[in-house]
Formats: sequence, C-alpha cells, structure tokens
Amino acid sequence: MLLWGEDVMARTFISTLGFTESLVLAPIIRLGLNRDDRVIILVPGGLGGEDRTENTLRKLRDMLNAISGGAFDMQTVSIPVDDFAEAVRMIRRIIIEEAERENRMVYVNVSGGMRALVIEAYTATLIARIMRRNVAFTELELEGSAGSIKMIPITFPKRFAETKRRILKELAEKGAPMGMRELSKRTGLSLPTLSRNLREMVQDNLIKLKKEGRRILAEITKEGKILT
Repeated sequence: MLLWGEDVMARTFISTLGFTESLVLAPIIRLGLNRDDRVIILVPGGLGGEDRTENTLRKLRDMLNAISGGAFDMQTVSIPVDDFAEAVRMIRRIIIEEAERENRMVYVNVSGGMRALVIEAYTATLIARIMRRNVAFTELELEGSAGSIKMIPITFPKRFAETKRRILKELAEKGAPMGMRELSKRTGLSLPTLSRNLREMVQDNLIKLKKEGRRILAEITKEGKILT
C-alpha cells in the first residue's frame, strides 16, 4: 500500500540498477512511499551501457514522480565496480550516512544489475548491519515477475570493536605505514592494548605488520579500508 504524507518513519531505498526499473520499484511499492523517503540508485561506472542505463533511470524517475506528484528525491551514484574494496567501502559509507539520519530506516535492494555491483552492495550491507541496526535488505525480486524471496542476512559476531575501527581510521588517514608509538599516540591506546589489537587484526587480514630496522610498522590492507 502506498503511503503519501502520513506520519511514518522515513526510509531510504538504496538499489542496484540493471536495465529494468521494475526490480527497483517492486519493493518500494510493497513497503510504501512517504514524502520524506529517498531513493539512491547505484550504477556501475565507466563500463559502457550508459545509454541503456539512462533510459532505465528516466523511466524510473517518471514512475517515482507519478507516485509522488513530482516531488520525489532520487539520487544516482556511480560505483567503481572494477575495484572491489573501493566499491564496497563507497557503498557502505552511503548506507551508514543514510542510517545516521534522524528517525530513518535504510532498505537495500540487490535484485538487479551487474553481478559485480550486486555482490559489492550485498557485502557492503552486511558490514553496515554490524554498525547500524536500522539497515535491512528488501525481499529479493525474481526475474520475470516470478515473485520475491525473503533474504536472511549473515549475522557476524561482535568482534570488531570500536578500538579496531579507531586504529583503521588512523592508518587510513595517514595513508602510509605507521610506527607503534605514533599509532599509540594518535589512537590514545596504550602500547600493550595496541599490540594485542594489531595481532588480532593481522589474523583478520585488516592490517599488515613489517619490520624496518628496529621499528615495527602497521599498514592498512584493502580489506581494512573497506571498514573505514
């Protein structure tokens, strides 16, 4: 049932896009539409097919405007699908930024689009769900209007603490290997606490440790950058 102008929690619908607008519209129509809702469309960047994509976007925009009376907020974001780590990091940030808006639920739809983009968006959503409770998948639409299936996302153990996120943030901002004393100072962690966390993060392939003379340097990996 469509909701327009009613006092309900606002939603952001984030969707991968193929060459048909119906896979994007189906969960929006199923869940309803409110004046404060947003739609963010993820499209693969730099790989051709722009004309077909633009045609689909035009049809989608026309449908949303027809539903909303021409006042709907739709945004398109180009994703670098040929760089998995960067694509996941970028999509995760989009999800988290929307989830941090006041009184808002974020729904991610991975029903359509290029396989690489779908997998990147799915991975980003799983990571975002560790950090925010107001993130969920829509039902997965089946091709040919054959219905939809409920997605049951993987639930990760809460091992990834804020301490590790802080370490990754500092390493990412530095953009170069960092010694233990500098990293301890920048994170505010004692050397023993820092050392313990770094050992665990090496096992999870989030960072690499290397020796330079007598110094041990920490460097963030591509996997680690996904979480920053």
